[in-house]
Amino acid sequence: MTDSKEEQEEVVVYWSPHSNMNRRHQQVLLDIAPRSLMSDLQKRRAIDPKMPPASHVRQNTHPGNYHMCAALHTLAKNTFIARAPFSADISLDEQGTILENQMYNGWFSERVTSLEGAFAVDFDVAYLFFSEEPLEVTVTPPYMHKTKQAEQGFVSSVAFDISSWLRPVVLIYQLFEGVNKITIEEDDPIAYLTFNTKKKVVFKAFKHTADIEDQVQACLGYKHIKPYEKMEDLYEQFRKTGMHERVLKEIKANLI
Repeated sequence: MTDSKEEQEEVVVYWSPHSNMNRRHQQVLLDIAPRSLMSDLQKRRAIDPKMPPASHVRQNTHPGNYHMCAALHTLAKNTFIARAPFSADISLDEQGTILENQMYNGWFSERVTSLEGAFAVDFDVAYLFFSEEPLEVTVTPPYMHKTKQAEQGFVSSVAFDISSWLRPVVLIYQLFEGVNKITIEEDDPIAYLTFNTKKKVVFKAFKHTADIEDQVQACLGYKHIKPYEKMEDLYEQFRKTGMHERVLKEIKANLI
């Protein structure tokens, strides 16, 4: 079956690492660019597939060729992996405060928890995404990979239109009840980033400038001035005030 016209088109996703301004170039050196999930799965495909005894295989069962499954390609086509740039083993005390004198503890900060009897922490590896056309990104835990994090908690999942609101994709770890540590292994997936479109996603990097950070803080601060607004209302405000054009102009002036 040939691809639809939409599947043959491209959509540009402008992106940049996001952090405190004094750490922005450090993020660049860590090379946290999103990587294709489908490419990762292809690299992990079985060279010597494990076969159950013939008597245990149901009649008419298709061979294990998951990597060729059209439904998998539909799911993974525009899903990308955010990977850990280094290994970290961070412990918290009984009040949920990050213990000092731990390697990389400065990359983590406490957050008010959302689950009863559990702690939450932010990992200072974040992304800014923007597009000219409506495009929703969904952030989920890396459910097709085995990681230590999955035993301790989960990355908070969100979805929003990156063309209509400028906010960083922040990696918030919600720990499970009774857990007081988060373990991250270098190069392990820490989140999946899925762009909900049939078009091919093309990434273009831009420089995180002070003006762009002001625009980010304006969006984050607006939710404190007018709390509990629906995302649709935030999108309308962003567009009708010309913020979409202002952000796009600044990003295009700082493409790399």
